[in-house]
Amino acid sequence: MKRMSPIFTRALAGWVVALLLAACGGNAATPAQTTAGLEKPMLTVGFGPFAGNDVANRLPDFAKKHGLTVQTTIIRAGADLLTALYTGQIDSALLTYTYLYQSLDRGTPVVALASNVKGGTTILMSKKLGIAAGDYPGLKALVASRAASGKKLVFASNKPSINYAVGYLDLTSHGIDMHQLDYKDSIDLTVLPQMVASGQADLSFMGEPQGTLAERLNLGSAFATPAKAVNTEFLALKTFADKYPRTAKALVASIFDASAYLKSHLDETARDVAHFSGVAEDVATDALKRYTLDSRLDLPAAKELAGLLYREGLVKTDYSDKIKEYLLTNLQPS
Repeated sequence: MKRMSPIFTRALAGWVVALLLAACGGNAATPAQTTAGLEKPMLTVGFGPFAGNDVANRLPDFAKKHGLTVQTTIIRAGADLLTALYTGQIDSALLTYTYLYQSLDRGTPVVALASNVKGGTTILMSKKLGIAAGDYPGLKALVASRAASGKKLVFASNKPSINYAVGYLDLTSHGIDMHQLDYKDSIDLTVLPQMVASGQADLSFMGEPQGTLAERLNLGSAFATPAKAVNTEFLALKTFADKYPRTAKALVASIFDASAYLKSHLDETARDVAHFSGVAEDVATDALKRYTLDSRLDLPAAKELAGLLYREGLVKTDYSDKIKEYLLTNLQPS
């Protein structure tokens, strides 16, 4: 939390300036209307203290250009972050599509304003399998033969996390029948590499920079790092986007600006990743090769994920053909 204190200070200063402007103009609503025409010029964005939150962390600086004062807050658990969004404590949350679909299941319309990261999932494999990285035919044959012998391979992850979904989709897209493997779930994501190293699992689906660090520690080898898979998105209540359309558009523009800057300054991004994840900066630098900052929403990927979650019984409704209305692509810069 210490890292965030300058941001909170800047946000507080923004509030003071806004109040002074209001006092001078004699109208509490004038700051938004006279500067950028925004319905709500002061926002709060929440995210977890993990790698991949670099854009959200930097938003206060980039939002100023668009007339916004953005305050950021760190909330560790995804469920708590979602609750903060529901209750209005925050205006936008950096979460995954799994939370969006679960919200729709609960009858709470949540929308995706912008994307954040593509990639960032690593399929860690036990070196004992003797399969080369990216050898999907070889892995498919091994999975089938082990299933036929009654000694199925085991994969581990956290269900229904985005890493679980991305790893599952990557293997099935290459013809591997996931029902021919056994599954072990782990709430504690930090033990996933150890499960591979100890022989409890043959494969493990995990996030970065955890996957890179696991390889550095010789706990396993990366079988695949699906680079184009969806990871995290900036979510908001649909009522927010409906009530504050110009504000939502300004927030998305700020996200795109922050993303473009960090993409061209990977040394700074690596420092952010190292700070939030606790890994060495050289590990963070290597981890960045496995994902990219990308703010553009990806409808085909969102539909594919929706179908998987439904087929696996993780949501009650198949949102594949309904998700388009919840991805606000109209807010994205052309």
